[in-house]
Amino acid sequence: NCWVVVPESAPGEVVSVRSIAAEDELTVSYLCRSDLLRSVRGRQKMLKSGWEFTCCCRRCASDVDDSRRFSCSRCVEARGTNTTS
Repeated sequence: NCWVVVPESAPGEVVSVRSIAAEDELTVSYLCRSDLLRSVRGRQKMLKSGWEFTCCCRRCASDVDDSRRFSCSRCVEARGTNTTS
């Protein structure tokens, strides 16, 4: 529910993507948006090699790998064009 913004010449800040109540937990992804489209195995491999931990969030711990539910960025860009003869 948050992003970390770190400009080159200033201290970083955590920015919320929605309103936050006093009891809400703040969460930040270690992966960029395109990496979040990877399979559980791919995401876990990146987190283990880059941050030395295994993610146990709901999405990573699920028995179902939902990576196929997301649109391919290349397909989204090509949507609307007719490539059939």
